[in-house]
Amino acid sequence: MLLSFTASRGPVNDQEYLELFPTFYLMHTVGEDHSFGLDYSRRIVRPRFQSLNPYQYFLNQNNYNVGNPNLQPSISNKINFNYTYKNKLSFDLYWDRADGAMARLPFQDNENRILRSATANMIYDQQYSLDVMFFDYIQDWWYLYALSSFFFMENQFIAQESGNIAVKKDVLSTFLLAQNYFTISEDRTLTAELTGTFLPNILEGSYEFDEPQTVISAGLRKSFLDNRLVFTLNVDDIFN
Repeated sequence: MLLSFTASRGPVNDQEYLELFPTFYLMHTVGEDHSFGLDYSRRIVRPRFQSLNPYQYFLNQNNYNVGNPNLQPSISNKINFNYTYKNKLSFDLYWDRADGAMARLPFQDNENRILRSATANMIYDQQYSLDVMFFDYIQDWWYLYALSSFFFMENQFIAQESGNIAVKKDVLSTFLLAQNYFTISEDRTLTAELTGTFLPNILEGSYEFDEPQTVISAGLRKSFLDNRLVFTLNVDDIFN
């Protein structure tokens, strides 16, 4: 018996491009207390294999994810202005835009009750933000890192199953973070950490999450034998 096999070749996706990705940073100090910085960067983000894989990954019988072999790389540009006071208080004002940003977009088939989520290139995804950071010892035994971010997010994408119309979404929000580090024992072998975050709303692809998220976490660390033995205990999201 003679068996023969014929391998069929699928479509070939070729990409070829030449791009420049410059980065520069300027900094100027005024005395010992003030410093100013300006930086610009251009970056590329290439799709991962999982995002390119066209096979269906079922979450359940009515909901599945699928990749997109025609994804293109995303090109981002970021401009940031920074001011720092006494190396403990910092302000960052920046604009960040990614053309062709990749996102997982949902497509709903009401007739068959199927939700398909596919990775696609958006038209753009951009953010304007003002970040204020403080990092210093409040007491000899208490170190604080605090971040307040006030940002505006905006993106635009093609609704492929709704007449290929361009849909724009935006959100104005903030992000608050406080990390507290405490030294409990005089020999500094017993320390504690308390972290809190707050995020009222955010935009991810075509999804706008508008339910506030508050997370409080804590931890203890005890070292023995000159740090050769360490015991840690951490609790994340204490109040669920």
